[in-house]
Amino acid sequence: MPEGDWWAIDPNELARTRAQAQLMVSQLDGRAFISSVRRIEKALSPVTERVARKYWSALSRQASYQKTFEQSFVRRPRQENDTPEYKAEAIDDAAKRVAEHIGQLKPNAVLTFPGASSAFCGWVFAQMKPEKGAFCTPIYTALLVNKGVETPEGFKGILTEPKNPTKQIKILLPHALLSSSKILILDDTLITGMVLEALRKELGDRVSFACCVAHERHFHPDGIPPEICGIEDPIDTNRFRMPWGDAICFEDLSLPLC
Repeated sequence: MPEGDWWAIDPNELARTRAQAQLMVSQLDGRAFISSVRRIEKALSPVTERVARKYWSALSRQASYQKTFEQSFVRRPRQENDTPEYKAEAIDDAAKRVAEHIGQLKPNAVLTFPGASSAFCGWVFAQMKPEKGAFCTPIYTALLVNKGVETPEGFKGILTEPKNPTKQIKILLPHALLSSSKILILDDTLITGMVLEALRKELGDRVSFACCVAHERHFHPDGIPPEICGIEDPIDTNRFRMPWGDAICFEDLSLPLC
């Protein structure tokens, strides 16, 4: 998959052309493309070549845009010290997209994690409409602890299976969650997928996964992509920033033995 380092040469011109043609964002390629359009037109973060060409093709076809792709987009390879950043506007669009898909999926339980995961989960549910039953969906939090911690009453302990055994952690699932037949796991980022893999193995086909940003490794033929991804094009680096701070891998957490 191409690296996500393509930028609009003149993002204001693209946005202006679309506005003058009264071409709605959703008309470009449906709601799934909304977050990418905002990223392109507001220069929030780079996109992949596939997404850039998709946008250019739609604009040329439906808004009589005359410039070539090479006149519209430029590839600026990421420098060694560059850290991609997702702005709040991009996260807001991603949350809306995830919320829409949750409304269609209709899970009877949602599972998230402490910290940034819970922040994005709250952002998503703030977009939900009460009439869609969002406020009746129980939201559980899984605790992440050192693998040596004894599993407390009321939880089931699941061990991850990383290639590096020193990075193994334990996931504590609330017993109340385990009786649910349709579970959605909601996270802010999917980087290594270690926790997701362990939960898929434990919960089977009754679990689906949603996130804001996913690493491209999960979209390769041997990867397991999330069912719902708020930002359409994946990230190609483990180092990037979200509005609440640097993205982290759960296995990189220093979890005390307590």
